[in-house]
Amino acid sequence: MRKTVSTLILSLGLVGASQVFASPETDSILGMLKAKYPNTAFTSVSKGPINGTYEVVMGRNVGYTDATGKYFIFGNVFDMETRRDLTAERKQALNKLDWASLPLASAIKIVKGDGKATFAVFSDPDCPYCKRLEQNLAGLKNYTMYLFLMPLAGLHPDAPAKSESVWCADDKAKAWTDLVLNGKEPAAKKCPNPLAAIQQIASSNGIAGTPTLVRMDGAITAGALPAEKIQEWLAAAGK
Repeated sequence: MRKTVSTLILSLGLVGASQVFASPETDSILGMLKAKYPNTAFTSVSKGPINGTYEVVMGRNVGYTDATGKYFIFGNVFDMETRRDLTAERKQALNKLDWASLPLASAIKIVKGDGKATFAVFSDPDCPYCKRLEQNLAGLKNYTMYLFLMPLAGLHPDAPAKSESVWCADDKAKAWTDLVLNGKEPAAKKCPNPLAAIQQIASSNGIAGTPTLVRMDGAITAGALPAEKIQEWLAAAGK
């Protein structure tokens, strides 16, 4: 009930422009929060949209607190004068990465048709949703996909070995397609591979699950989207 009331109060117009920048004051609060809640990964603290509040970023999540860090508000803050959802805007900005930071040489490049729409996917060969995504991609005619092998060993113990075998295959793209669409495992092979580096890149960008898709404008989405939804998402790049 307290959360509902707090969110309602915020939406009634007690909102100003959010100031997203650091200062000695916010740096101090960030340090205090990290010490007070060591199991929470706090990313940044800035002045909040309401006097006396501070916006707290935790990875790709956003919350609000007071100067003591005792009270937190989780919910969307609206600026009723401009009709803007300030929390949604911040989350959208956080849910992006720098495409140029992706090591495309460590991905398997798969081109279909004219290859016009370009995106990346972090995928696990034993993930059922990754397999469904590949089935859905069969409904698209033109794209270039950079596939980053991201086996989640905790969930799928055999996935790391399968991923390495895919990477070591003479035709990586065919080995991947045969595995996830036809259940045909590649010949077991070992070779130098980028799997550990990909895990690190994913972690540094807040990517923890598969499949996760990334557009060239940095937008991120997750899950086995239907073909038409993937098409719409790709077409919205830069908008």
